[in-house]
Amino acid sequence: MKTKNVLLTLWLAAPILVVTLLCVLIFVQFSGRGEDVKTRAVGAGANDTGGANALGEWLAGHDPDEVQRIKRDLREGRLVDPYRWPGGIELRVHAAEGSGPLTVFLYPPAGRLDELVGMVMNRVDPTLWNIVLLPEDFSQGQVVVVAPAGGKIEDSERGVVVRDPNGEELTPIDIGLVPSDPERERAEPIVVEITIE
Repeated sequence: MKTKNVLLTLWLAAPILVVTLLCVLIFVQFSGRGEDVKTRAVGAGANDTGGANALGEWLAGHDPDEVQRIKRDLREGRLVDPYRWPGGIELRVHAAEGSGPLTVFLYPPAGRLDELVGMVMNRVDPTLWNIVLLPEDFSQGQVVVVAPAGGKIEDSERGVVVRDPNGEELTPIDIGLVPSDPERERAEPIVVEITIE
């Protein structure tokens, strides 16, 4: 009777023992290698959905191949997202000589007045203003608007609107992806040049 119990226990434990043995063999096989084995991501995920959203991109009016190329360039380090760059973004705004103080406003795209943050820019010379914005400033996906002195801020049905002294709505600045620069230090900001009338 005892022999039958031992054999039954071994029979039931066999699958677990086989899987354990396979795991040990795999671990031993790869633990002797000097570096990790890293292969290019492929398949349904592939870090950027691997093209699974191509139809959706096409329906949205985008070129699916271009979208995939940009994601691949970001992943492989040929492009940089300035909003996530550790050193931040240095905005250099060129304005007409004698222009008054400039303010940078940051707020979520459909934000409210209480979410808006205003930062006064630093005057470098009569026609140049600058400010460094760090990644944490864009934590909620904020947009950037540069407003001259006398500008107005309004809370509209579609969110916050910033207007110039003449009442014209100021459009957010689109800071796009930038090519990777091997000479750039990670603590050094990415410089973005802007000219306003």
